[in-house]
Amino acid sequence: MHPLRWPDGLPKKPIKKRASYASLPISKNFKRIRKIVVEMDLQYVRIYSNLKINADGEVLGRSGSSDPGVAMYFTIKGEPYVLASDQFRTVRDNLHAIARALEGYRLIYLTKTKAQKIELHA
Repeated sequence: MHPLRWPDGLPKKPIKKRASYASLPISKNFKRIRKIVVEMDLQYVRIYSNLKINADGEVLGRSGSSDPGVAMYFTIKGEPYVLASDQFRTVRDNLHAIARALEGYRLIYLTKTKAQKIELHA
């Protein structure tokens, strides 16, 4: 993991809450994310947080700030994306939220379900 780099234009959330689900350990979330990265052929994957973590997802310490936010940058077919979470009190819970969101994207990708941005008119 790299030091936290929050996405430009995405406001930080001031109030942190506890996760309403049981988070997996950081190492298990890394394994889930790595599996999806391979299945979806994601490129240029970088995960940013304020924890120092080795390639196996083992926590080695903190780097500077106590901000629990996590951001995952990657590309799909040359298009850049970012998933970011700072709504929870711990890096562990925010990483778990990103892993769950990525699993949702994986299902859309594997089932080849089509999605398109539309404008809604009141």
